[in-house]
Amino acid sequence: MSGKLELYLLGSPEILVDGSPVSEKLPGKAQAILYYLAVTGQAQSRGALASLLWGEVPDSAARTNLRKAVSALRRVVREFLNIDRQTVSFRPDGDYWVDVAVFRDKARAPDIKQKNQAVELYRGDFLSGFYVLNAPDFETWLLTEQTRLRELVVQTLHTLADYYTEQRDLTRGISIIRKLLVLEPWREEGHRRLMRLLAYHGQRSAALAQFESCRQILADELGVEPEPETVALYEKIKSGELANAAEERQRTIFSPAP
Repeated sequence: MSGKLELYLLGSPEILVDGSPVSEKLPGKAQAILYYLAVTGQAQSRGALASLLWGEVPDSAARTNLRKAVSALRRVVREFLNIDRQTVSFRPDGDYWVDVAVFRDKARAPDIKQKNQAVELYRGDFLSGFYVLNAPDFETWLLTEQTRLRELVVQTLHTLADYYTEQRDLTRGISIIRKLLVLEPWREEGHRRLMRLLAYHGQRSAALAQFESCRQILADELGVEPEPETVALYEKIKSGELANAAEERQRTIFSPAP
């Protein structure tokens, strides 16, 4: 077998064969079958696939539509699939790479380097912008996977944020918390955490600007004002109290031993 199949499903989906994009060669529901097979990692019966994607139409029409989708898969990615009269699956000896599988493994690994690699793979929510018509069961599955994978990347980012904060690596800590806030902009504790790290890093203006960003997001998204704890932190940074304490802390932490 020659060739390599790459599936990028975190963010807007992309299908590459030997480095060349082939998504446009496949109808939407043929793509959906490929994504479903890749993420579930299991052989699927033709009946299950027909129900998943054409459950709203009569059984005979669903199976006809499935045959057309499978024919499209044969034309484009046949060498990576086992297709018979009963089931469709990935070939165990196929050379294929799926970002979701790699992301899950690296995110769950104890190694910090692998967790960072997992975060880099997460370009956006699972199958962002991808949809197929009249397939509510597939839509339910897609949304469930989106939620699971988003929860996993958020959990991974929290672990990395804790690690870099403990290591006093402020630059990386700031970068990680910014990524968290992209995913959870309404999480006020994240804004406070970023404000503190920015202040500790000597970026007082950026820390104050972060408070304004937090205040605006809370107003727009939730119709609420920042919590007293957030306001108190803002006042400490504004007065210079937190910055001065941070500078002293930095001197204590990073000063060479006598």
